[in-house]
Amino acid sequence: VSSPDNTFSAFTITLRLYTYELEQITPSSSDISRTPSLSSDGQSAALLSKRDLASTGKSNLVYDAFLYNRTLDSYQQLTVNPAGRNCNNVVISGDASTVAILCNSSLDPTFPNTGVTDELYIYDVDSGTLSRAPYNVIADTTAGRLSINYDGQVIAFVSSINPLGSNTDGSKEVFAYHRGRGKLIQLTDFNINGIDSVDLDYNGERFVVSANGNPLGANATNRYQVFTGTINNGIQRQITIATARDSKQVTISADGEKVAFSSNASLLGTNNRYNIFVASFRGEVEKQITDSALFDSVLPSLSGDASRVAFVSSASLDDRGLSNNSNNQEAYVYDLKRERGYQVSEVNESRNVEDLTLADNGNALLFSGTAAWDTGSNPSRTRQMFIIEGFGDNSVSGYEEE
Repeated sequence: VSSPDNTFSAFTITLRLYTYELEQITPSSSDISRTPSLSSDGQSAALLSKRDLASTGKSNLVYDAFLYNRTLDSYQQLTVNPAGRNCNNVVISGDASTVAILCNSSLDPTFPNTGVTDELYIYDVDSGTLSRAPYNVIADTTAGRLSINYDGQVIAFVSSINPLGSNTDGSKEVFAYHRGRGKLIQLTDFNINGIDSVDLDYNGERFVVSANGNPLGANATNRYQVFTGTINNGIQRQITIATARDSKQVTISADGEKVAFSSNASLLGTNNRYNIFVASFRGEVEKQITDSALFDSVLPSLSGDASRVAFVSSASLDDRGLSNNSNNQEAYVYDLKRERGYQVSEVNESRNVEDLTLADNGNALLFSGTAAWDTGSNPSRTRQMFIIEGFGDNSVSGYEEE
């Protein structure tokens, strides 16, 4: 700004400044906490832990499910597993009304689990009741293979069961328990045992899955590809086409419009590492978020309106010039509107972020890891739970299905 007579008119510059804070929310001990899941507003979380987080006297030899209230900074224990039995996956609905849990114990006396199979349990937060879904699901408990929609009425999981007579080869397929309709639905027919991940949108109508099947005739080499579909019609589109590389860890935004995944395929140019991509639900790979030739970027998680994507990477990807000094796995948030990425965790040691989830409102990030990101809070360097808040809220709601 210049003036010939060195006088200036008054003017106002408006700045919007976001600051974010990191906090460890599980006490440091030798007991592991893992499998984070956040409600849409980031104020409630579900997780698994061996730690007696609710001071009930539970055994530290088994994993139980817990509900964390961010406002009250308090835990509620949802399951009580006997010795030798565990809960192995957990997710919370966006409205925080429902927690879906996969456990290999018998927790509902009205429907005993007489085997050691992982079955689907549903915790109703309002009533405080835990019940077993009315099917033997024998679910795959791998991270990324359990999902729930906003109001908790639709739960997707992976299994090789054949309760409907439509999975006669016993391959791993995606199923949805639709509580509103009171029925089980088989969503895929890959006829192969390679499913990597599955996710549902806000409405529980659209889903995404990474698998190495060939349901549409465009994956003859059986690489892991990204597919999209609907609850009513099953698989409809194959998003990625790569004959020698894989696309995994797929997630869908709550609004059902965007898909994020990690891929080492050359989808938008040469690519030899696992990098983060964003695609349209309807079929076009739109953007490559990371472009590291040396380090992998994995575990993407989208905000509800797809304006932000969180992920884990060992690369230095911060657009402010910050460096990931130890090239360990750190947490990042990429702003798709501003096209800028930010490293939001950093420790100068070889400890890693193990898994993460971004709240639908985009303001909170929950992750588990083995470092002391909250200085001095994790001297045992065991896997604990951390939350970062302050990225700025956005809002999301459902859409009207076409």
